[in-house]
Amino acid sequence: MRVACRTLGLFLALVLLGAGCATTGPRQLAWEALPFPRDSDWPGPKGLPAHIEDGDLILQGREARTRSAYSVPLTIECEFLLEARTATDGALEIRFVPTDQPADLNLTKTLYLAFSYQPSGETTVMIQKCNGSSRAETLWGGKPFDLRVGKPNQLEIELQSDGIRFTVNGQTFEAKDVTVPYDRFYIQIWGWQPVNRWHVRNFVVR
Repeated sequence: MRVACRTLGLFLALVLLGAGCATTGPRQLAWEALPFPRDSDWPGPKGLPAHIEDGDLILQGREARTRSAYSVPLTIECEFLLEARTATDGALEIRFVPTDQPADLNLTKTLYLAFSYQPSGETTVMIQKCNGSSRAETLWGGKPFDLRVGKPNQLEIELQSDGIRFTVNGQTFEAKDVTVPYDRFYIQIWGWQPVNRWHVRNFVVR
């Protein structure tokens, strides 16, 4: 599985997940569906655009980015599901992308949580960072997490000024001193590989 950072291109279509207009309290988000980056050297299938099915954001090899920018402190809550038909390795990544990053090229600046798995059932979560190139540096992790393939998984992420704390299906992890280094950032989600279908629902920030 490739873990190189990539942003997925020009804004193609507006994908709405809730109203995204509240100014206080929990709120669902509006998304932009992004194509594959035009400078990518990935030789395999490029997947399908992110889209909405029955209220779920569907990720199948391409990314979705929030229309609004955010800052720390921030709490994210969502539910995700990997369809049981999967037959290959893959990952779900939650990325924090500074607002100066172009939307049509591979990301060279981002910090992200990568939840990866193997068909054998092995899982790994890590926090990685790109700083000036598309090569990723691992800041924290390599730890197994509870992934329920074909079933809903609960995720909460807390971004604080002194670290990142997140919980997957009741299993809590803390990455002390790992922080999002950007004043303002978009939230970007990527589901890999293209043969896999990731569902994301009830995605709110507060």
